[in-house]
Amino acid sequence: MNFAVNPENLHPSTELALDGLHFLHSLANFRNILEVGCGNGLLSIVSAGIWDAEVLAVDISDAAVTDTQKNILAQQLQNRIAVAKSDRFSAPAIRQKAPYDLIIANMLDQWLVEMAVDMKKHIKPGGYIVLSGMLSWLVADTKRSYSTLGFELVVEFNSGQWHSCALKAPDL
Repeated sequence: MNFAVNPENLHPSTELALDGLHFLHSLANFRNILEVGCGNGLLSIVSAGIWDAEVLAVDISDAAVTDTQKNILAQQLQNRIAVAKSDRFSAPAIRQKAPYDLIIANMLDQWLVEMAVDMKKHIKPGGYIVLSGMLSWLVADTKRSYSTLGFELVVEFNSGQWHSCALKAPDL
């Protein structure tokens, strides 16, 4: 793969998010995926490939949106991955495509906690979320934010101080 940002030097949180996606591959067949905070689009591209899904990748950064668009074009996935600028869940495209089978967010704990309610609003009942970028000393509080909303821990990965997890949304 040819990326605008070199995927061979992945941050541990990105590697852990990939572990979560690969774990979920055997559990479910996702068709509608959202990645919040897409960065260079790597997780969106991998998700589209694993599940043959439609993906919406969003980021607040203009540079991230541009990098993601370049990488999607390089992988010839422009028919399956849409990109939008969004501060978390603010873009209209997010609401238009909701609810999602899978939501991915690789960012620091503070933002993951702040987005917990929006995650629940935009995920299908019984859908999954992959959270990554959690730090060891904050991970328990972050997971608690989701468990109080009814999310169930499916799997957790860690590498040094970094953690990721896959959670299942409550069924209705």
